[in-house]
Amino acid sequence: MFRKEFPRLYELRDQIEDPKSLNVFWRDFDVKLKDAVLRKTCRPYENALQTLDLDAWDSLKKEASAYQTIWDEENGRGQQQVIDILNQARAYTYLRNEIGCSDIHFIARSTAKGIKTPDLKGALGNIKVICEVKTINPSKDEVLRRLHGNTVRNEYIPLGQGFFNKLIYDIEVAKNQMEAYGKDKRALHIVYIILNLDNFWGEDKEKHYQEIDKYLGDNENRIHGIKIVFHNQPIGFPAHITMKFATVVNEADC
Repeated sequence: MFRKEFPRLYELRDQIEDPKSLNVFWRDFDVKLKDAVLRKTCRPYENALQTLDLDAWDSLKKEASAYQTIWDEENGRGQQQVIDILNQARAYTYLRNEIGCSDIHFIARSTAKGIKTPDLKGALGNIKVICEVKTINPSKDEVLRRLHGNTVRNEYIPLGQGFFNKLIYDIEVAKNQMEAYGKDKRALHIVYIILNLDNFWGEDKEKHYQEIDKYLGDNENRIHGIKIVFHNQPIGFPAHITMKFATVVNEADC
């Protein structure tokens, strides 16, 4: 029913041949998509997947397929692993459409023990571009609240030290991965971050991004040499975000 609207999401689902092996999200997908809210949630992913060339799409589809039968019900994470992989398509779109990269490819995963590769590489003129994608999801406490039937938070709660520890850890890990992969000192290294904060509806999104911007400014020495990009999703209360110490991609409200 919705194949023409979401062809690549359906193609992703169809690669699991046994319907009984599909996780909860993919089962009865066409029935679920009758919900206008779910269609609005899925549309940005379909749009991003449509930007991938065939080689990139095949690479991403293959990586996602290993997780399409998994549903983490016990910890309330659902199919977060699949979503984290699909978020790489958003970074691909940024490289291609926002800064004009060419020759964009997903980097093959290293088979060496203890070695992790970045997600994407491309070229900006004669400058190499390397990109690592990080998805920061709600805290364990918040996920458990929702799992146990509590409503999602809508009050302003300042971001705590735990969040900032996670943020800087992910940034530094990404920085190390990119530096280890690309020895070219002229290369542009990008950390592309998708935030899913505890405040699901995002009423105080601007305040939270201001907190993050201040933290990045206070820790410039730790992020030196990399470009940080945040992907602002228009969930709940859309807000156009700008930052001094990072770039923000403000996704259009579908």
